[in-house]
Formats: sequence, C-alpha cells, structure tokens
Amino acid sequence: MLLAVLRREVARLYPAALPLMLATVWIAFHASFVLDFAAGHTAHYSPAPLVTLTAFPWFVFGQGFQAFMIVGLIAFTSRYWWGDLRNPSPEALLIWTGIAAFVLILAMGLLRATLMPRYFTPGIPALLFGVACWAERVRSKDVRPAFFMFAVFFAAMAATLVTGPNDMRFRERRNFQFETASAWLMERSPDRLLFLWPTPTGAQSKSKFLAEIAGFFFARAGHPVKVEISRGGTDPNRALIAAAGSDPRATILWMSDNRTAADVKPTVDRQDRSWECRDFGGENILVYACRRKVDA
Repeated sequence: MLLAVLRREVARLYPAALPLMLATVWIAFHASFVLDFAAGHTAHYSPAPLVTLTAFPWFVFGQGFQAFMIVGLIAFTSRYWWGDLRNPSPEALLIWTGIAAFVLILAMGLLRATLMPRYFTPGIPALLFGVACWAERVRSKDVRPAFFMFAVFFAAMAATLVTGPNDMRFRERRNFQFETASAWLMERSPDRLLFLWPTPTGAQSKSKFLAEIAGFFFARAGHPVKVEISRGGTDPNRALIAAAGSDPRATILWMSDNRTAADVKPTVDRQDRSWECRDFGGENILVYACRRKVDA
C-alpha cells in the first residue's frame, strides 16, 4: 500500500524498517519449526469445505446474528460509500489490502489444511477500519444505518453476557486448560508425570519445552514432578501404561484438541484396572488424566 500511495517518498521511510529487521531475525529463529507445518501431513484437520465461504462474516465480527446483519447493512448501503476504484483514497487502499489478505488466507484454506480462524487476525484491523470509514461516510447521508449498526453490536454484547456461561464457544475455551486436571493428580502426591500431546505442535516440539508446560501447575503449587514426554506410537494407551510400570506415584496427562485423531481413544483405566482416569476436557477437547487407585 505504501508503494502505491507514496511511490518515490517511500525510500525516506527506511527508519521504520529497523523494528521489522528485529522481527525478521526472530522469525528466522523459528523458521525451521514453522516451515514444518507447511510440509504435507502435519495438520490434524482437513481443508476447509466450500461452505466456509458463507461463514466469512463470523471471522470478522464473531459468531452470532450480528455478523450477517452488519455485512448485509454494509452491502445495502453501497450507494452511500462506493467510490471510484480507478482513483482510490489512501484509506480505501488500506481497506482493500485487508480484504485481499483475508481472501488470500481463505482461498488457501480451501485448498490445503491450513485454515484456523486466528490466522485472519493480521487482516482484521484493516477491515474494522473499513467499518469505521463506512459509518462516517454513511452518517453524512443518513444517520439511521450507523445507528442501527451500533444497536446490533450492543444487542449482541447483551446476548453474550446473558448466555455466555452456556455458550459452547466459551466452554470449549475454558475446557482446554489442565490446571484442574493437575490439581486432581496432585491429590495423590505424585513424583512422575507422563505427558502425551499427540498433535502436530506436540510432535514437533522439543521434550524440554513440553516438560516445562506439563509440569507448570505442579511446580507453581510447590510440588514439582519429573515429567516424561510420551510420543504415543501406534497405541498410546499401552505406551503410557508400560512407561508408568508399577510405580505407584506415577500419573498420566494426555491432552489433544482433536478427540478423533487417528481414531485413537484413551482407555488406560479399562486396559489396566489399577488406574482411575477422568476427562476434564470438553466436547472437542481431550484433557485425560490418570492416577493410581488408592487400593491399587
């Protein structure tokens, strides 16, 4: 966008590139890890279906009735804000840049297993800036559309405050935590924790860093444990049971944000009756914790 608007003057902005150089060094440090996700067969989800195109308002304005109402309102008032595409203003170029980034990410998600809602984040500020510009332009012609937009946002916020505790989106976010599971495991005063995180991120992460994450709540509570990372194999249940052996102070924590990955289900307590296990996760989240029975 800078090249399109400033052209010759852009060379004078070179000091602004200095912070980007630091970011480039940091990105290069993580490049090998990040590029592994660009390789095939590393995602545990599939390419987005075409029906995802109809849900694009949710990615910008959140899930709910307000998303489609705002997009419809902007479309029906196009006569108030549509300008000359051959001579766009700098503000319009910024908005179109955000739209282009959004469309590019969405198109890639249709072709490869790469799409997650958070990947739209870099383009969202430009799109929301476009909504602000729309409101300013429309307000000068007719104040009612802008007023209606704010009314829709406030109504959506009120609905979220009322129904939030029962909203699946919020429950799933809370359920992808293992503080509660760690507290339950600590009731047996363990000294070993077998940790399994069979996701692309877990598979590519170093054991040292995974151990720091898995043992965080134990260390914070003043009860540090020896964390042993399990990579699962073809049968994670048997691998975890074998690794624990007959140690009465061993515990197990198995987490995943995809319950049906490779159709492997946690059955440690059914395969070995000396264990008692609980699933602290949600509908699509697995936080499976196991500890020895008292009478085992």
